[in-house]
Amino acid sequence: MKQLAGLGRSFRCALRGIACGIKEERNLRIHLAAAGGALGLGVIYRLPAGLWALLLLLIALVLTAELVNSAVERAVDLTCGDYHTLARDAKDIAAGAVLVTAAAAVVIGLLLFLRPEGLRRLFAFIRGRPLVFWPCALGYGVLALAFISGLGGKKC
Repeated sequence: MKQLAGLGRSFRCALRGIACGIKEERNLRIHLAAAGGALGLGVIYRLPAGLWALLLLLIALVLTAELVNSAVERAVDLTCGDYHTLARDAKDIAAGAVLVTAAAAVVIGLLLFLRPEGLRRLFAFIRGRPLVFWPCALGYGVLALAFISGLGGKKC
């Protein structure tokens, strides 16, 4: 029973870390907004299960890289009070890992969503539902901007 309580505590701490990252890290919010857009496109394109798995894996990898980068930055800031080139290098290397992961996700996303049959579905969706699509797209854009800018965000 004690092990189960410890496992529950581990999950609570992990969820707190994710929430803290969302509240405090603008780049994580940007990645989450992009993930929401990619998931929406996946629904419109009616991706098959294998491509859904790939899309979800890419989203998880980018979010994981951003969370690890944030942890590295905080750990370096905690241990290194003054400017140090090794501290800068550690932060830059962690940020580079995010960049590599996000760039790969963008390239793969373009390959997924720029397929001719997928583009036909997207244009058919927009053409068949303009009074649904455009307000939703505008609303998503406004929400994404508010989310990315951190409106209402609190320190964790």
